[in-house]
Amino acid sequence: MKRLKSKLDNLTQKGSNVYIIPSKDGFKYIFINFTLFLISLSYANNMALIITFLMVAYLILQMLDIHRTIQEMKFDGVIISDDYLTSDIFSIIHFENKITNLNSTIQAEFVLKDTKKLKLKYKKTIDNHTIQMKVEVKSRGKYEVDKIKLYTYGNSGLFYVWRYFDVNQYFFVYPQKKPAHTNKANTTNEAILNLTDEEFSNHIPYVKGLNSKRIDWKVFARKDILYWKKHIDYSSETIDINFNKLLGDSESKLEAMSFLIEKTFKDGHKWRLVLPNKVVETSKGHKHFKECMESISEF
Repeated sequence: MKRLKSKLDNLTQKGSNVYIIPSKDGFKYIFINFTLFLISLSYANNMALIITFLMVAYLILQMLDIHRTIQEMKFDGVIISDDYLTSDIFSIIHFENKITNLNSTIQAEFVLKDTKKLKLKYKKTIDNHTIQMKVEVKSRGKYEVDKIKLYTYGNSGLFYVWRYFDVNQYFFVYPQKKPAHTNKANTTNEAILNLTDEEFSNHIPYVKGLNSKRIDWKVFARKDILYWKKHIDYSSETIDINFNKLLGDSESKLEAMSFLIEKTFKDGHKWRLVLPNKVVETSKGHKHFKECMESISEF
């Protein structure tokens, strides 16, 4: 049955028609019905013939109903969120028409440009037009979605019905975040990333107008001279997040970079991203964050 579905899927991806075949349970239902029909003919049992007729009628009605439901679906687009590998990545599928009668039985797959497929798991119905589904991904990267396949077995489970819609979208799965381990060449940047306040540098003679809260009273007690504690503000420093200065294998380095990029972004610092094949120049803000996360996802 799985091989049959796979072959039919490959044959039907180019079209947008509705396709339907009996499911595994459907074939069993047909076999039982046909067997009962043969028995009823052999024994000339009218009651059995009536039962087989009713079973056939039920089968046809189920087939027409589920086929019509999928055929009348008016796909209106999908929104796919970018997120980290360890997070739940969701897609929001929107329809122009109401889908209340089969909303919880609808299943979906993303067909990627490289012909691979991603399964979508039903999460919930947001409203009569919108379904939220979880995207089942197992690795970081850029995923280019060519089509979405919507399919269902209906409420009876007797038929497998499917249809394809064009999507032509992409989304990113970021590497999971893990604290960075750096070598000595990167200790300055690591110290900056761990700052919670301005760092004390040295003393300068206190002059009127300076903030009195920074007077070092311990020095005053020893020397009877007012000294003011000068601080270094690292908020304007540029941080290098460099692939080659991180420890571990390639994936460990990318996971560390994912952690550092998010932390630096949230702390409001400027940073530069350095990969073996690409450099994202110094900047800050959400746009820069997104560009950097996409770069390490595709690496």
